Parts: sequence; structure tokens; C-alpha cells
Amino acid sequence: MMYVCDRFPLGVSSAPKLQALAMCRTHDPDGSASGGVPAIIGNVESIDGALPAVVPEITRIATTIGAKHPTSTRPTKAETLRLICTAPVIHFACHGAFNADDPLSSYLALDDGALTAREILDCTVHADLVILNACMSGRSKVEGADEVLGLVRAFLSAGTSTVVNTYWKVSDVVAGCVMPLFYRLLRLEGVDKLSALSCAIQILRQIGRVAALISASEACSRTKDVGVFSGLVHSALREVNPKPRGIEMTTQKYTQLVEEEVIWAFELASGQLGADPIQLLSMFDHPAHWGAFGLTGDFGPSVLAR
Repeated sequence: MMYVCDRFPLGVSSAPKLQALAMCRTHDPDGSASGGVPAIIGNVESIDGALPAVVPEITRIATTIGAKHPTSTRPTKAETLRLICTAPVIHFACHGAFNADDPLSSYLALDDGALTAREILDCTVHADLVILNACMSGRSKVEGADEVLGLVRAFLSAGTSTVVNTYWKVSDVVAGCVMPLFYRLLRLEGVDKLSALSCAIQILRQIGRVAALISASEACSRTKDVGVFSGLVHSALREVNPKPRGIEMTTQKYTQLVEEEVIWAFELASGQLGADPIQLLSMFDHPAHWGAFGLTGDFGPSVLAR
């Protein structure tokens, strides 16, 4: 089956309306956030449940973008509201919820309560990029003539240029694979925000294909040993034969990138209690996993680009 992302390998972005897209492209004219420090905010546990893959995710992201460590793993509302006013990049890894009856009550779950879309609208956000790695953060509701309300629109209206979000519930393992890879790709020369997200999704699907081949092979013994798994990955990649689409990279370097990301995904999945990591990864090629991610707003180069 062919999906939209197969027809458009460079990716597809969206905007609540044309006025909002124009607003995104005039972001931060005075450079208020250009000298700030990225805010990497992960909430490991809340009333909505534990997210064991959050710490590995935000730690890897911090390393990728040159930060010493994640900004916070037990974020309070007061701390978060202070951070989002100055950071050039804001990353949330936490639970989220969409309220269809009152979309401005949609929230991100922090350590001491919910940060709502209504509260974000009261802020001034100069960030070039906001990542809402939280379930259903991309949901919205049209009210009045054409007002699209929700967390994404709140951040755009508050001043950010681009929001990466999810449209439905995704596992923290899937999110923990896609988001660090997204940042890794953003650091490559000539790769813009949309291309980075599109390529990260492609690689997530290839992780699923590689794992499915391993799972079906006679050599697979449901191993949890990363050394044994690495050998199986190398063989499976010859059959998958991944090709870069939407970014400038040699096939050899791209294959090496995919191999590294498959092994990262295996290590992340191995940390899930009671899970068969290979079986878990083999489902990643299904759109229920990779189709949840979207980009809203300006799709051009990021402040993180080299």
C-alpha cells in the first residue's frame, strides 16, 4: 500500500490557516531567543502513568544538540513557563491530553499539574521549534468561523514558528526512537525541519521491516542480547536495502545510520518490562505508529542546523 509520505518523500506540513502560516514565517524578528539555551523537558511520571523511555530519549537529545544534560525530568509549571519564554528550541516529552469540549483546556502533564493551552496563550514564546512529544498534542477543534484551537495553535499564537506534534496515542518507545533521530537529522547540513521529520519517519518504518525479517528468520531466538541482535541486523539490512529519500546522503552512510537506529530502538525496547523487543519493533512499519507525527507551521531550516 502506498501512503502520502511515499508519494511525497520530502514530507507534508500543515497550518491552521494561511494567516497562521504567514505569522510563523515572521517569527522572532528581534532575535529574542537566538542566544537562549534549548529547553529539554521530560516528565517521567505523572497521574497519567509512567514513561520509562523518556529519560533515554531526552538524554540522547541533549547529547545530540550539545547540551550537558536535559533541562528537567520533574518539571514544575513555574519552571516550565519561565523556560519557554527564552528558549530557542523547546522539547516536551510527557503525557498529553486533548479536551474536545474545551480545547484550550488541553494540556501537557507536568510534575505538579497540567500546563494548558490557555496558559500557553498568555505567554510570549520566541522559540524557532517546539516539540510536543505527548499523546494527542496535535488534536484541535474548529470553533466560530475558522478558529482552530488546541495546544499547537496556542504555541503558534504565542510566537513559535514550528510545532512538531502527535495526532493520537503513541508508545514512548516509538517516540523515543523518532525524536532523537529527528534532532540528529536536523544537525546535518542542508536538512530542514520537514525533511528531518519525514526521514525520521522513513527510518522508523525501516526499523520495523528489519525487525520483522529478523523475527521471521530461523536465526531469531527472541534474543535480548544486543551483540547477537546487531549481527542479525547487519544481515537483514542487505535484504531491506534502504535508500535515502528527501536528504542528501550516500547509500552507505544512510545504511549505517539505519543500522545504528535499529540497535538504539532495540536497546530502548529491551527496557520495557515483559516486552519482546524484536516483536515490538516489528510493528513499527504500521501507520498506527509512524503516522501519528506531524509538523505544523514553518518547515524551513532550524536554528539547530550546522
